[in-house]
Amino acid sequence: MRFETKPFLIILDEDLETAAHMLTEKDLGRQIVNAHKLLLRVYFKQYGLTNANVWKQVVNTKNSVLDKAFPGWPNSRYPALPPKCKILEFKFTKLCLNNFNYVLQYAVLLCNEYEKRYHKKHVKLETFQWIGDNLPPLPYSSTYKAKYPILTIPIRFREKDYITSARNLYKAIIEKPMEEYNKVDVPDFFNLKDIF
Repeated sequence: MRFETKPFLIILDEDLETAAHMLTEKDLGRQIVNAHKLLLRVYFKQYGLTNANVWKQVVNTKNSVLDKAFPGWPNSRYPALPPKCKILEFKFTKLCLNNFNYVLQYAVLLCNEYEKRYHKKHVKLETFQWIGDNLPPLPYSSTYKAKYPILTIPIRFREKDYITSARNLYKAIIEKPMEEYNKVDVPDFFNLKDIF
């Protein structure tokens, strides 16, 4: 069962490397794609490139402004349309550089986890590395600690903290954990004793 209200990104542990390791194979790939969309949406927003019509004009222009704005862009082609993502995640990520880096770090760790499981690099990793070397002009907060918004979790699954809430949701989504985790062990929070 897949919830329509499933968060665009779901983070299952305070330690982002552990969080990436806790995802099923299906969700690992999906989360990489979603992190890619989210980071690009914020990145292109800084240049006013989130409107589809403007995007088409810019992308289809010779010596595109994109080539000047993003020198050394790792892909031979830009997306056909500006990437879309959910508004809460977008607001969180564009709020400050701390948040942007938090999502970027998670994206890279997701790719690392993908490489461990499948013994090949994910195609999005190169883009994440490029973004890390060319951060967008977002404000930096010296006192603010990035924390993923609990509002991305449906109300019926929310607890006091985001991680517990995310795990509650994930347990509801993954009905047969033994079938969905093929390359890694099922995370402890599933309480397999209760399932059998």
